[in-house]
Order: sequence, then structure tokens, then C-alpha cells
Amino acid sequence: MRKKIRNVLKQVLPTKIFQRIIAMRSRKWQMKFLKQDGWLDKVQTYVAQHGLRVQNGPFKGMVYPRAAAAIRWCVPQLMGTYEQELHPFLLEASTRQYDCVIDIGSAEGYYACGLARMLGVPVYAYDPEPIEKAYAAEMAQLNGVSNLVTMGNLFSPDDMKAFSSKRALVLCDCEGFEEVLFTPETLEDTRKWDMIVELHGSAIQNLPPLNWPHRTTLLLPIQHRAGMENELRSQQQSFLICEA
Repeated sequence: MRKKIRNVLKQVLPTKIFQRIIAMRSRKWQMKFLKQDGWLDKVQTYVAQHGLRVQNGPFKGMVYPRAAAAIRWCVPQLMGTYEQELHPFLLEASTRQYDCVIDIGSAEGYYACGLARMLGVPVYAYDPEPIEKAYAAEMAQLNGVSNLVTMGNLFSPDDMKAFSSKRALVLCDCEGFEEVLFTPETLEDTRKWDMIVELHGSAIQNLPPLNWPHRTTLLLPIQHRAGMENELRSQQQSFLICEA
């Protein structure tokens, strides 16, 4: 029944409104799961012992908003081990010159603010979920990069064309919407970008074979980190690394 309702809403609602509803429902479901299974209690214990500053990794020293930390499993981010398989690419990116960063699916702003601190260039952070956008704005303020971080709603193919002339570092984690963005018709707009695209569901099979104007690498995430480094990945995912 829920799937049928979702399909009906997708057909009748504007894309931006539909994606906002999906993002809000996803956040509520995640909070319910984390609370029931005791993960939010573990976050509070970690924060009480170690604080809200990222301890290691590319974003070492970045401060996390307390309210954002209270509603998500963010210990890997605070430890600096989150998506550690991407760290070599991020460190390489720190040596390159970019006009801007585009963060598609920016959530609470971990990557948007971390890359603003690292690169010192404008960051355009897109997320349709209004509460997550507020947390991202707070994180930018806490870390002194509000002047660099601009918040947006749903990133669209029209936005891709608007940024096509920019030398951009792009991170995309939009829970399946990547198949709407990256198509044979839009790939040329990404030619100047270096990208990390997190693939979900059918995108794992459908996106890598496209005729990308990049050097591409398919990277599998570490699925079973133990203890506090566990990232709670609930489904198959992979990363497509695209270098201009």
C-alpha cells in the first residue's frame, strides 16, 4: 500500500515537493530506528566523553551542531572515520584548484562545511529536507564558513547546466535521484567536474556503463566496520569516482 501511495504522489506532485516529502519521511524513519535500537544513546555517551569536534580525518577540528548530533548516528563522523575509503580522493582534491564545491544531498552539512574549511571556495549545498538545511546552516556558522556555504533545495538537471562551465568538486548522495541527474543527455555538463557519486539501488548497475567524459573508478564501501565505526549501511551501495 505504501509503495502504491508513493507512486501516486510521484505522479501528481511536482518533483521538488515529492522529493522533500520523501526526504522528511526518511529522516523520521531513521530517527525511529536509531532510538529503538539504542544508537542515539550511544551518541550521547560518546559526545559526553569526547565532545562535538571531529577528531581525525580530512575534516579534523570541525565542530558538529549538538542538535544535529542528537538525532543521528554521527559517531563515525565525529571520530573522523566516516566513509574512510573516500579520504584518499578528498586529500587529493585538497591539492587541486576548484571554482566551487557542489554538495547534492548535503544533509546536516558534514561534507559541505568540511570542504569549505578545507578548500576555502564557495560551496553550494543542496537538500530538499528543511530541518537538515537548518542544521547545515548552523554547522557553517559554528565553523566560520557561513560566507562560503550557500543552501539550496533540490538540485536539478537545469542546475547542472548552470554550473557546467565551473571547475567543480561534486559530491552526490541523493538516495537514487542520481539516475535522474546523470543521464546520457546531461553527462557533457559534468565534463569539468571531479565527482564522488554514491550509487543506490539500480544506479549501481545503470550509471557506471554510461559514456562518462571522465576517468572513472567504481569503489565499494567497507560494509562491516565494527563497534563505534559502524556506519549502519542498510543496503548495497557503491561510489563512482569521476575525475575530469
